[in-house]
Amino acid sequence: MDDDNKTLQGCVELNVKQNTDEWQNARKGFLGVQIGGSGIGAAAGVNLHCKRSTYFSNHLWGEPEEKDKKEKERKEAAFRHGHLCEPYNATLYTEWTGNQVRECGIHIPVPAHNPYFQEKDDLYFAVSCDRIGPQIDLECKCPVSARSFKQYYEDRIDLSYLAQVHLQMAVRQRDCIHFMVTLYEQKPNNTYLLRKAILYEIEFSQDFWQFIYRRARDLAELMWLVSSGEMLPSEIDKDQLDLDTEIGDIPAVNYRVIRRL
Repeated sequence: MDDDNKTLQGCVELNVKQNTDEWQNARKGFLGVQIGGSGIGAAAGVNLHCKRSTYFSNHLWGEPEEKDKKEKERKEAAFRHGHLCEPYNATLYTEWTGNQVRECGIHIPVPAHNPYFQEKDDLYFAVSCDRIGPQIDLECKCPVSARSFKQYYEDRIDLSYLAQVHLQMAVRQRDCIHFMVTLYEQKPNNTYLLRKAILYEIEFSQDFWQFIYRRARDLAELMWLVSSGEMLPSEIDKDQLDLDTEIGDIPAVNYRVIRRL
């Protein structure tokens, strides 16, 4: 854990190595309803690629088998690319900033000592940050293509990623977070050539967090009721889960470019 007393009081860290079976099991939480950083955008209804109702079903009962072979291979390749490039991303970040960051396990909020959460939220939310530091944390993004780099990170940061880092900042009680995006090209000899990079600093927005938090918590409570047997799946109105959210209704988030390549 950090030596930051505020962070120590506001959350606890489960010391499990990311991307292991132990980590996969731990991040599901009690009754499998815990919402993490990668899912909070969908849970709040701001992920354009995953409806709230789809997230609800997948989170409780697992994702259906991908029938499109090419799409399945594309997703697997993107995951492998991100996993392999993340250490290069973090190393470049330290070279650019001088900030020392480390890998971590799972952080869970302690509602009694964290003003961004309320009772039972330690059952509903958890985050696995890419890297944490004594003063500021780091989220690494390694898109596999120039098109994804531009679409989700360069023109603007996608709302689902802004939701992700706000959950991280809320759990860890941070005023801002660093967001490093790198585009690496894999060469035939299994080395990686850096093509583009952007380092952002994203400020914590109380209004944006409350918007995301309220919607995600409502879904977490619903998942809890179904998972505990207090409500039947047939009682869920999935159309109600997918209420549209106009972009203009979402509070703005301030972020700035620190450095780009």
